[in-house]
Amino acid sequence: MTPNARSKASKPADSHAAPTLHAPARMPSSQLAVALGFALAVGLAAPNARAQSMTTMSAGTCSGGLMGTVGLSLGGSSPQSVAATSVPFLFGQAECACASDPDDIINLEIKLTQAFPQNTTGTLELWVGNGCDNYTTRTTSNQMQCEKLATSATFQEFVQGSTSSTGFIEIPINAQALTSPIAHICDPTKLPQATNSVYLLLTTTDPMNPSKCTLTGLTEFNQGPTAATGVNASSGSAAVTVSWLPPPVSGSVQPKYFQVLCATADGQPVPGITPPAQAYSTCVNGKLSRRAIPTASSLGSTGSDGGTPVAADLGTASAPLNEGLHTDALDGGLATGDGGVMITNSDFVKTLDPRFICSASQQVSGTNYSQRISGLVNKQPYQFVVLSIDLYGNATPSAIVVGTPQPTEDLWNRLYDEGGRAGFCQIGGGIAIAGDALLVLAALGLLLAFRRRWRA
Repeated sequence: MTPNARSKASKPADSHAAPTLHAPARMPSSQLAVALGFALAVGLAAPNARAQSMTTMSAGTCSGGLMGTVGLSLGGSSPQSVAATSVPFLFGQAECACASDPDDIINLEIKLTQAFPQNTTGTLELWVGNGCDNYTTRTTSNQMQCEKLATSATFQEFVQGSTSSTGFIEIPINAQALTSPIAHICDPTKLPQATNSVYLLLTTTDPMNPSKCTLTGLTEFNQGPTAATGVNASSGSAAVTVSWLPPPVSGSVQPKYFQVLCATADGQPVPGITPPAQAYSTCVNGKLSRRAIPTASSLGSTGSDGGTPVAADLGTASAPLNEGLHTDALDGGLATGDGGVMITNSDFVKTLDPRFICSASQQVSGTNYSQRISGLVNKQPYQFVVLSIDLYGNATPSAIVVGTPQPTEDLWNRLYDEGGRAGFCQIGGGIAIAGDALLVLAALGLLLAFRRRWRA
């Protein structure tokens, strides 16, 4: 696996106002579109930052001649507004790694409460970074904290008041630029976490004092939570119970959820298991498979989720995921008793293909440390991996363990399966009990003693 770290050393586009509103270059369709008027605060956080708090999102702010509300939406031709509570946690490592996916579009969504007068002219600029609403900051030569993004929006859209079927203005945002202006870094070893802002600047007269909308409160996480350790697979009849240890309290990012992946010995999805919805996002070969995102919002349309469907080619993808999704190397650990099992394919751990999810529910609580996986075939080995999942949809896999379900047996059947027999023989006028039978009688005696004590 190779880190998906990209450098962009190009100089920022010239920021001088033009007579008409247009973008310097067309933005890739995989870019994220963020609702107008929100300022995405993006500042590089310390590498040892470990807390992921559940915060609420307030509406972006607008000033000057801009009046309205802003938020985020998903989708191109028919955008769906992202619920305000989900806005702060939308940008994970998969969104950064898959910023070129034409199906991954996040929009800055603007609902104008008052459009500009018909005869108004001006210049529109969309910036991401820190302090980009300051003219000196964004125009300083070779600065690396602000990047001007291309946008399809024109000033005329702010006169008409909308650009899409939703009746709102939708402007795409590049997730890599948002996470790392100009440098476009997605590698968690170089940039585990960042916090930036999105600025929409509309200039009608004075470029030093444009009308603006900003969105704050967004943090971009490239690094997933602490991997599950001490994973064990205990056999049952047509089932295996996968258990793991609670993560350490200090020095780690606590998982919000867990999900378990299962595969056959040759790395294929387990027949007969219907996977629940994924609680994480993954990027494979440039295609994003996103977790379900609540889309109820006061800005736009509502829906049960805005998650991108699982891409059809994820299961056959040969290239591994961006290194950022994996913080621990796979050690191939095997469950006790399965040391002789030959694993021929563990690629499903590299792709995190959602077809391999076998947890009973979509989101296993971060305080639940075991899952019983049923519907398996006795005496056939299976591979199991526990995914630790954070609020941003980042998933960190555990080591692989192998478990083999075994049929339930009673004492008498096991005795006969192993060749034992109960018997008696006469020695010197007495009766001797065969060793196997003695074991059976001893066990029965214990059961009777327990029964008498229980009744007493």
